[in-house]
Amino acid sequence: MHSELNPTVGPFNPSTNVLTAIK
Repeated sequence: MHSELNPTVGPFNPSTNVLTAIK
């Protein structure tokens, strides 16, 4: 999602990081 805009979301939410990798 907005993982690139919010790097903090990555470490805090691994699920979001996976979604970003797919997108």
